[in-house]
Amino acid sequence: MNMLNNEDEIEHFTKQNIWGDMSIDLAFREKAQNYRSSIGLSGYSVCEDQFSELSYAHIQAVVDKIALQLLFFGLKAGDVMAVQLPNSIESQILYLACWQKGIVVAPLPALWREYDVKQALIRISPEAYVCPILHDGFNYTDLMYQIGFDISSIKLLFSVGGNPIDGCISLDEFFAHRPEHDVNLLKPDDYPVVDANSTCLISFAKDDNDKETPFYHSHNQLIAAANIFNSLAKPAKKNQITSPFPPTSMAVCALTIISWVLSDASLTCYDGLMATEFQNIDIKDAIIFLPATFDEPKLIEALFEQGLNKLVFIDKINAPAARRQIRNNILDVTVLGEYAFIPQLRNALDTQIQAKSYKYTLVNNVKDEVSLGQYRDHTRQKKWQISCSFLPTNIVKTEGKYNSDIEYATRLTDQKLDVGNMTLSYADIERELLGFHGVEDAAVLAIEDKLLGHKPVIAIVPKVGAVILHHELVEFLKNKKIAAYKIPHELYKIPNIPCDHNNNIIRLTSKQALLKLVGPQKSNNGDGLLAVQQELAALLADSR
Repeated sequence: MNMLNNEDEIEHFTKQNIWGDMSIDLAFREKAQNYRSSIGLSGYSVCEDQFSELSYAHIQAVVDKIALQLLFFGLKAGDVMAVQLPNSIESQILYLACWQKGIVVAPLPALWREYDVKQALIRISPEAYVCPILHDGFNYTDLMYQIGFDISSIKLLFSVGGNPIDGCISLDEFFAHRPEHDVNLLKPDDYPVVDANSTCLISFAKDDNDKETPFYHSHNQLIAAANIFNSLAKPAKKNQITSPFPPTSMAVCALTIISWVLSDASLTCYDGLMATEFQNIDIKDAIIFLPATFDEPKLIEALFEQGLNKLVFIDKINAPAARRQIRNNILDVTVLGEYAFIPQLRNALDTQIQAKSYKYTLVNNVKDEVSLGQYRDHTRQKKWQISCSFLPTNIVKTEGKYNSDIEYATRLTDQKLDVGNMTLSYADIERELLGFHGVEDAAVLAIEDKLLGHKPVIAIVPKVGAVILHHELVEFLKNKKIAAYKIPHELYKIPNIPCDHNNNIIRLTSKQALLKLVGPQKSNNGDGLLAVQQELAALLADSR
């Protein structure tokens, strides 16, 4: 289902103007050329702590300035910047600045604190982290220092708003930049072309262990998703796309900032709104995105009485169906984790999307059949599968591998082992092992032990031609701040990690079973541990 590996379907959907070779930055610069003096972005400003409005010429000037500064500070294409900002003018501009230079944005909810932030960032190894100094009564200074200290990949700390602090770079002066030479600033040929199939956004969703799993989205995937949404919402120049929530997910990003970039509409950002606060803002001709919890008849009527153009509700798949009003100016967007979203016009009394097949209309009346399946694995946990020829999805990276076979929440269970009277989690070790050169796949397994009951061992699948020594792995893990008592003392190099029919790792095994996987080999090469393993395997084979 990975569109990047299916040339025939890429060609087909490119002809339908769904898929293409344009980056988000190029699309925005083309729009800015056409609407230089028009107000393009308005809303809450973290730096100014007030409502502000910016023209497209102004936006482009600030984007260019910040993009150049990010390169000056040492970031480059492919680097990851973790962004923990409220929904604001600055967050939208920072996204565009990063995308202009091929830098990947990893947005984090502003409400996350140290534990959630660290659990997410340890899985993506960002080079930079940006947050406000003070927002909504919370001082981020201690959080910033702790994240910078604990996440070893972070080389740069940035702040927005508030007084500058030691150890971080304030971006406020660059957000205060003003355009001087309109024509030169907006000349598209002055900028390098960013690969449309490169990653631009990393979002997060909970896995089976309640940990944040990263999902990787390309420029093309977000643009395709926004194109499909725009074909239904039809945002025009008079409309303002309005959201009180930051684009921290694939769906919200496509519905807001990308939809704005690809349409004639403007974008308005509010930093969180309660239902009662909508009466205090101008929503005439607006397209507002809201969670499905706001789907109340009285609120809907009140919003449309104020001149609202369209209302967009987003809800999880198989969520309890609410009592719905049938209106052709309401869109329902159904999401399945961070994998995909399916937008529909509410022109019939339908229910929430559930497990079955659907005819899914794309742009220009191109249709695709989407099959949504649900089953229970051996742990009786519900899981989802999607199959279709095209859907604006992403590629999920689980345990160091990019997986485009869409099966929700696989290979993420049972990462804890009972050793003696302790229950230990080895998820951190596995994540680090997958970053070691020459390792194709890795897992921490448990073999029977007379003293402890079970004893952890490292099992790796080496890449072809790779020579991996046990003591090198131990030193590597220690340098990654893994506690020495958690590092297993035995290493097994096997052709495949043992998995069940649902692709979950089979962690409880025996030494004999692992030796069989190693197989009878006679070689004088390798480290001492491997030589012993090979000798034992040969003896076992000869005795049978």
